[in-house]
Amino acid sequence: MRTIRRLYFYLVTFISLEVVLWGTINLLRFVFNTLIRNDAEMLSGALSLILVGIPIFLIHWLWAQNAASRDEEELTAALRAVFFYGILLATLVPITTNLLALIDRTFIVSTQMPASRAFLGGQQTWIDNLIAIVINLLAAAYFWRILQGTWSKLPDRENYSNTRRLYRYLWVLYSLLMVIFGIQQVLRFTFYIPVNLIGGGIERDTLINGLALLFVGTPIWAYSWKVCQDARGEPAELHSKLRLTILYILALSGVVTVLSTTGLALSLLMRWLFGETMRFSEFINRIGGPISLGVPLGMVWAYYGHWLNRQIDSEPDLTHQDGMRRLYRYLLAVIGLGATLTGIIFLVSFFIDFLVATDILWGDKLRSRLAGSLATLLVGMPLWLGNWPPLQAQALLEEETGEHARRSVVRKTYLYFILFAAVIGGMSSAGYLIYQLLNTLLGGNAFELATVLNSLQIMLLFIVLLSYHLGILSQDGRSVSEKLIARQSAYPVMMIDPQEGTFGKSLLATLNKQIPGVKVSLWSGKGKAPKGSFQAVILLSTVILSPSKAVASWLEAFEGHKLVLPVSTRGWIWIGSTNQVSPRTIKQTVQAVQQLSEGQEIRLSAGTPAWVIVAYVFAAIFVLQIVLAIVVSLVGIFID
Repeated sequence: MRTIRRLYFYLVTFISLEVVLWGTINLLRFVFNTLIRNDAEMLSGALSLILVGIPIFLIHWLWAQNAASRDEEELTAALRAVFFYGILLATLVPITTNLLALIDRTFIVSTQMPASRAFLGGQQTWIDNLIAIVINLLAAAYFWRILQGTWSKLPDRENYSNTRRLYRYLWVLYSLLMVIFGIQQVLRFTFYIPVNLIGGGIERDTLINGLALLFVGTPIWAYSWKVCQDARGEPAELHSKLRLTILYILALSGVVTVLSTTGLALSLLMRWLFGETMRFSEFINRIGGPISLGVPLGMVWAYYGHWLNRQIDSEPDLTHQDGMRRLYRYLLAVIGLGATLTGIIFLVSFFIDFLVATDILWGDKLRSRLAGSLATLLVGMPLWLGNWPPLQAQALLEEETGEHARRSVVRKTYLYFILFAAVIGGMSSAGYLIYQLLNTLLGGNAFELATVLNSLQIMLLFIVLLSYHLGILSQDGRSVSEKLIARQSAYPVMMIDPQEGTFGKSLLATLNKQIPGVKVSLWSGKGKAPKGSFQAVILLSTVILSPSKAVASWLEAFEGHKLVLPVSTRGWIWIGSTNQVSPRTIKQTVQAVQQLSEGQEIRLSAGTPAWVIVAYVFAAIFVLQIVLAIVVSLVGIFID
């Protein structure tokens, strides 16, 4: 109930503040800029925003401040932290964009081009931008001062630390996007120089827009990234999942873009070498598109790939560290395999059409197909061969490293994903092949050998892919089963259940089902304990609170792991538990026994706070916008 109320007040405060800010900005623009048309309409709109927004903002913001001053829970609430850092984003981003518009337009005008050639704020004036900067800066300064005062009062800083971390990385992504496209625009201009003289219209504003992006974006990125780097001294920052996710996204985005642009450049180069009519100046112009985007993303790949490796190396658990590195390499392997298969399919299809089809002659169409297939193959195969064989070699090791590699969830996900793709692809190609044959037999279309052979080669390729990975999966399963059962058999477990009720029977059944190699002895706690040496004991909290003499004596001498399940006991409340043995408790107990029996550290799965999930979703949406912007640029390269 309090969370819903809190959400209402902070959301209304946020919206009403934005209404007041932009109402004030529009009012001041009306006052200082006499060239704007529709003066009455603009004045009435600005005044209405201010008159409506101010009382609503004051009512809700004063309530929020009053609640935070009286209640510690309100002060440390995650929603309050999200509000503060959201307000900073909502004010500082417009400051940045208006500053960029002002600088870009100034650069454009200084080169004697019309201000409308600026890619941002071409129809605005310098007073428009200054007003927006000053008003947003005043609001940002006010809430920044309150936020700094709040930090000094916080008894628990976790919510604010998590939100601040997300805020910092959003600035890194936002500013990095400006830097990437600034470099892309400058390089794009460079490749136009051999065609037209400098000063020839569109080429010049491309350069100037890029320089403006770099002028604004580079210092912001350098500062934001330095802040994130300096925070690594704190354990929570160094081992942050958000930091790791951002590094994965940036490194992989660089890989995908570099591969795509390299493939485009290679395809264009081979088309030229294969005899396509193209002047050298035209070739330079066309190849400049993919190179201008590939170079900055290649820099992103190299730089953030380095920091991703540093981040992985900082993980103290070597098994977990190896798993993090394995995830990155499997992602590269699946990208490389997809490109390799695509290249093979297109290349074989080219030879089939060239050798079989009688109505296809060598020309621009076949030349483009051959160049595209070879380029895709040349880009994808090295990436796949550089990652998959080392991963497979690691999984074939007999030592503990090999066991972890074979049992890896990432490896299984990779293999089953390839199997899924192979089955669906093979089924589709087989269905199309049968359709073509039946259609010909039933008097439909005439028999087309090239079409049938193309469907057949795709089907055979997917069958080979399916057979290869199915064999690997089966080999992994046999090896893992033998090794695990041998290791689990050497890990006997004692279970103490004085009541001999459903708890013991249910847990024993789950253990025997999921960890068949582990030997479990059940003891009621009465009489003599079962003979033997045990590595772990499972017992209820009630046994700890009032143990029998036999149990107390046995536990005192026991030196192995003790797994205690908290259950409801009169007068005792187990914080953080459900006070009863639930299916989830049993599942976690079995998970702990399995990890201990296999020589791993205990890592029980835990839920993620809802607000963290929401924050990550918004971060993912922001990153998706970056990816879409890159895709749009690639499309522009194609149609340029």
